[in-house]
Amino acid sequence: MKITETMSRVAHGMRSALVCGLLAMTAGCSGITMVGSLDAGTETWANNVAPREPQGPVEMAACNAAVSKKTVSSGDITAVYLAADSSYQIVVAVVGSGHEADEMTPKKITNYLIVDGKIRAYSQPVMAPSPDVDYEKTIYSAAVGALSPDGFSVIIYSRPTRNFTVKGTKKTKCSFKVTVLDGFDSAGKILSERDVNICHDNL
Repeated sequence: MKITETMSRVAHGMRSALVCGLLAMTAGCSGITMVGSLDAGTETWANNVAPREPQGPVEMAACNAAVSKKTVSSGDITAVYLAADSSYQIVVAVVGSGHEADEMTPKKITNYLIVDGKIRAYSQPVMAPSPDVDYEKTIYSAAVGALSPDGFSVIIYSRPTRNFTVKGTKKTKCSFKVTVLDGFDSAGKILSERDVNICHDNL
């Protein structure tokens, strides 16, 4: 599974921000940092809470992934470490068996903002495809790539079983819509759309 280095020609020319997103994906996303990149005070997560201990197995897995800066799996839960700076981490938690015949079968997905090993904020859970860790990192990289002056990015994403075009579109300074389309076609059939927040709030 890999992201090809071929950028979509219909994307009006991606700039360096998308290239950085692709390089981050190649490196497993562990090098992504959002320090100083956005005015985080203008956008908050869906649910902000006073930093608290994780509640339940999903939040436990998310906090463990944040602390270890690695993917953590427990039963049908997979928590994927996505990004961090010196004070916070962003983790996506996916709940689903992973053994479905169709890899695009929706699973329950929640994003977490974690500070000092505690839950600081979390997104509204959504049902969306999530075949594996590489796919989740691609979704996040498409959002990061949309930090470009154009406000959008396009990643040509090749998997052993299927090809995708993954588009990130800027909504606000911290929030991005990521659309997954079938095949190498930026105007192809939409398979999934997801809102992704890449910022911490005003801590």
